[in-house]
Amino acid sequence: CFADPNDVRYGASDWWHNVRNFHHSTILKETRGPVLAIAVWSFLVSIIHRALPTHRANSMCLGSTPHSLLAGSIGLLLVFRTNSAYQRFVEGRRTWESILNTARDITRFLSCYEADIGFARKARIQRLLAAFPYLLHHHIQPRCLSDGECEKLQHSAHVLQLNEPRPIEFGRKSEVSTRRCFVDKRSLPWCLLPDSVLEKCAQSHNRPLWISDRLALEFTEIKYSDNFSSRERLDMLKQVSKLSEAIGHCERLHNTAVP
Repeated sequence: CFADPNDVRYGASDWWHNVRNFHHSTILKETRGPVLAIAVWSFLVSIIHRALPTHRANSMCLGSTPHSLLAGSIGLLLVFRTNSAYQRFVEGRRTWESILNTARDITRFLSCYEADIGFARKARIQRLLAAFPYLLHHHIQPRCLSDGECEKLQHSAHVLQLNEPRPIEFGRKSEVSTRRCFVDKRSLPWCLLPDSVLEKCAQSHNRPLWISDRLALEFTEIKYSDNFSSRERLDMLKQVSKLSEAIGHCERLHNTAVP
């Protein structure tokens, strides 16, 4: 399996591209509130310091000892948070590697036992397998249509409303708004599923887990033959269990805050 040519990869040589797109940074959007508050406070303190007489301005100054003690504490805190964030990143990459390897193993199995599985069932399993990572991404980070896109597709049959267990939040934390989640049936992964299956999937609160259950059901319905026995069925059910475990790993990473 080759890498997706549409994947965006960054390196040290892309520094100018990063500088030009600095205003699109999601980290900057999350931290600009505290950064602006500290900058305004520092500016006000500097103006007051220059406006006061010399003897009063000197009384506002602190020695170098508090700053020296604070620098060490902040350094340890930054190292701890950086290590924690990097460990979460590495664990997320391992989970994605597990999903990718499991999908490849199932696909190889389908090709080897196509005569026993049947072409129609093989196509259904492949579509469910292809939709799994997209639905897992949506389960962790919902991607719904914006208000403008919903207005354009308001009277269209391509709009699908999802049964979310909680309202979806939009915007920054300081300007949070909640509403229902709508998606376009023509986009991935919704276009991979037929309408009969799509409606059931949309009503589920945990859609990647619903896909895993559906995959397990497909494998249990395969009839035994000379080549396909209980050993092959149990092997495939173990592969589906790996997908279910990946859902739990992603949920744990998402719900655990960085200390």
